[in-house]
Amino acid sequence: MVGHGEDHRENVVTISGTRALLAVRLCNFETSRSYLLREHMSALDHRVRPLLHSLKGSWVDLIGYASHRGSEGFNQSLSEQRCRRVQDYLAVLDDVKFQIVQGLGESRSGPDGEADNSGWWRAVEVYVY
Repeated sequence: MVGHGEDHRENVVTISGTRALLAVRLCNFETSRSYLLREHMSALDHRVRPLLHSLKGSWVDLIGYASHRGSEGFNQSLSEQRCRRVQDYLAVLDDVKFQIVQGLGESRSGPDGEADNSGWWRAVEVYVY
């Protein structure tokens, strides 16, 4: 699943095995960048927003990641920026409640250290409850 310096094969991956009604991982953010890819926006527009509109009392949790490329402090900030980009994108058109918006930096980004810049770790997970 994790590659050395390569993009993950999919930009949006469905996450199973959670208690969330919908869970997706937005992968392959550009290295050192936080802007959303077209596929990220499409998943938010066509999967997340319709579900939020159909539910009362729903909320979203966001967990951001960064690869090991760059310093630990930079990666922490980058993972937080990626979460904010997703949060801002959803909040622009909707009254969305967010319970958790947390950047984890590189703290959970695989065992390969500096060598691993996989698109799997350049990501934000979106959970709808």
